[in-house]
Amino acid sequence: MTDRWREQSRAQWDEKAKDWHKKSFAMWHHGSRKPIVPAVRTYLPSGSSLLDVGCGDGTGSNAMGAQGYKVTGLDLSKEMIQYAKHQSTSHVQFYEGTIEDFALNHQSSYDSVMCINSLEWMENPFKALKTIDSLVTDNGKIFCAILGPTAGPRSNSFDRLVDGNFICNTMMPWEFQGLADELNWHYLDEVHVYKDEAVKINKDGLSNKLKQSLTFYTLFVYEKKKQEM
Repeated sequence: MTDRWREQSRAQWDEKAKDWHKKSFAMWHHGSRKPIVPAVRTYLPSGSSLLDVGCGDGTGSNAMGAQGYKVTGLDLSKEMIQYAKHQSTSHVQFYEGTIEDFALNHQSSYDSVMCINSLEWMENPFKALKTIDSLVTDNGKIFCAILGPTAGPRSNSFDRLVDGNFICNTMMPWEFQGLADELNWHYLDEVHVYKDEAVKINKDGLSNKLKQSLTFYTLFVYEKKKQEM
């Protein structure tokens, strides 16, 4: 991660932290992120270790900790991590920094990694995924939510078309699947979350890619294959 990207990204998320914190509890417990905890519980036994990459103010990390997971939350934003540490529980710990810095300084492996709408905000998403791969145990689970074409934040990456001065890499759900295939991850499941008018559309008979095209986000569940000896 270049210094420019790191500093611009940190500054923008520090600025957003207060407003994000005001709405994050509602998102996780009543809103668009409510389906995430049940999806994780379906594939990950209680007591497993979980690394939450791009944890924001820690609301999702604490929600997972309340389910009995041993959670480590990681975020680049100092302001976000301050909110997270303020509300942390005994099952959860938080670190400030990038995924690359974390991997260099913590020789740990995790039963699972959760990356909720944060991969798009990394300078090199595939490099970040390779780092995530190195932190997950064999047969470990990866839960990754990718914003869909209908998500409002798509405007955050418009500047890449103008002058290249941007911190959001717009990514389509099917593009994430391509990256996961490059890493030889095993596909397990996906959950489609819709908002606004897309909820009312009858999706019976649509291909999976068309369903993804209508999503606010798609939550993917993958498994890291055990390495052959």
